[in-house]
Amino acid sequence: MNKRRLLLLLVIIIAIAGYFGYKYMYHDHRDISSEAAQIELPSADLLQLFKESETPSVLDGTVQVSGSVTEVDANSITLDNNVHCSFEGEVSDVQINDQLVIKGRCIGYDDLFELVKLDQSTIIK
Repeated sequence: MNKRRLLLLLVIIIAIAGYFGYKYMYHDHRDISSEAAQIELPSADLLQLFKESETPSVLDGTVQVSGSVTEVDANSITLDNNVHCSFEGEVSDVQINDQLVIKGRCIGYDDLFELVKLDQSTIIK
């Protein structure tokens, strides 16, 4: 009887650990389009922030950037040759030299191309 209780307790502990492990590994993803922007600034100022600081506070945060479109690809836009914004779907009805405001998650700075990278972007205006 004592071994049976110990085995039952062990099974319960493993089930609880498995549940919390699963919840930790497969938690819901962030919805950047519904989050409020942590900071709103022009694309040149965002680039300058990365050049001046080793680890800026906007890293992995929601950022709203404004600027002129300098490059358009199938699912990405570059603003003022400073900020590269990746979208989950295709980008349509955007022309070079359009003035846009884009919200996205700041994922880092590319030293080689001197571009700040945003993903999960959404066009605001």
